[in-house]
Amino acid sequence: MAGLALRFSIVLSVCLLVTADFTDDCTECKRASHTGGKQVDFSHRAYHDIPNNLSPATQILDLTANDLKKIKRHAFRDAGLINLKKVILKECKLTTIDENALTDLQKLIVIDLSKNELKTLPADLFKEKPKIKWILLNNNQIEKLEDGLFNNLPSLYIVDLSHNRIAQIGMETFLNVPKLEKLKLNNNKLEQLEKDKLSALTSIHLVLDIHGNHWRCDCNLKPLVNWVIEGRFSATRLLCSEPPLVQGKRWSELESSDFACE
Repeated sequence: MAGLALRFSIVLSVCLLVTADFTDDCTECKRASHTGGKQVDFSHRAYHDIPNNLSPATQILDLTANDLKKIKRHAFRDAGLINLKKVILKECKLTTIDENALTDLQKLIVIDLSKNELKTLPADLFKEKPKIKWILLNNNQIEKLEDGLFNNLPSLYIVDLSHNRIAQIGMETFLNVPKLEKLKLNNNKLEQLEKDKLSALTSIHLVLDIHGNHWRCDCNLKPLVNWVIEGRFSATRLLCSEPPLVQGKRWSELESSDFACE
């Protein structure tokens, strides 16, 4: 009995040690193993800031549906969370993210900022994120993509910007993203898009989704149309919104000469 009691005491001590190392508030979070990492689920709570009572070993943080509104300068670094690999901040009523909010998150692979109220994004927001693969920004209110926003991200694989209000994309928004294979810009307010703004997207497996925009099918759009029609991407859902002569027609139904200027 004494031996059994001793073994039980050792097991209990180890469990308490692991729990204390994981988070100071372990009763309010879910823990799960994910490629050897530690996961914290603080979704659907009433947090107004990034929690600062978590273990530095935390790699996955889910803050879905909190009332954050703003991600401050050095928010994750100041909370001691520099080992994060996946950050979920969807449905957090976000309106502002400081350009240095993600400082020191060198291991970041996935960030989900979808279903917020973001109108602008700092050009340096994702700077020095060599491992980032997924950036989800769909269902916000973003109006413009700044030069430099998606630059020098060698591992970037997916960018979802669908269902925003994007009407303008900088000439140097996408540079040195050799592995980018899926770019979703559907359901925005694009009328024109120069093909050269996408020329840095060199992956032979690139999937470009640009349907649901307000395309003005004139001579200025012709280079992009030719690039799409020549077989690289599907054009079945791409429709002209203006001028009236081609309104509602599919790009694939028109001749090159139909994309004309007065």
